[in-house]
Amino acid sequence: MLTVVGTICVEAGTTIERLAGNYLKTIGVEHTMVSYEKASELRAAYLANRCDAFAAWGPFLAVLRATELEKPDAHVILSDQLSNEPIAAAMRQGDEEFVDMVNWMIAALLIAEEEGVTSANVEEMTANPPNPKIARLLGVDPGMGERLGIRDTWAREMIAAIGNFGEIYDRNLGEGSPYKLERGLNNLWSHGGVLYAPILD
Repeated sequence: MLTVVGTICVEAGTTIERLAGNYLKTIGVEHTMVSYEKASELRAAYLANRCDAFAAWGPFLAVLRATELEKPDAHVILSDQLSNEPIAAAMRQGDEEFVDMVNWMIAALLIAEEEGVTSANVEEMTANPPNPKIARLLGVDPGMGERLGIRDTWAREMIAAIGNFGEIYDRNLGEGSPYKLERGLNNLWSHGGVLYAPILD
């Protein structure tokens, strides 16, 4: 049994409250858990040194560390994974066309990363697709856009404007951002994560 690590703060009523308690008990860490009703109260408690640590969603921790702490480098986001809960886009019920579009946008960004298509090389890949999958993705072989009710070049235009999934993550949360949040399970399945794209056919 490990020694007491101190006070761990969590937001009350969240799955993280239960998951953190279960995890610490499983690995044999004695602790005192303190719950706060609001995320703002949780942040304030940590900033006021009322918590030795607190458990929250990774991006929440990364933003707090980068924007609200006087010495960000003195605070560490642990790599312990409490769960594999998916965080997904929410869309209005009954708008199936929009749901399809959002799902295929995410899929296209993942396919682009898997296939090495980036904002820097998308035009070159369009001019000379290395395989049929990329040709379909970028609209060189027509049909994918038509099935969604949009132009066939939609994925090419999106990737040219914002990059593939990895580029977006790096720019907004990862090494290219102020937050420096490691991808972890948000990486491609081929790089130790859980993300994979559906078959593009």
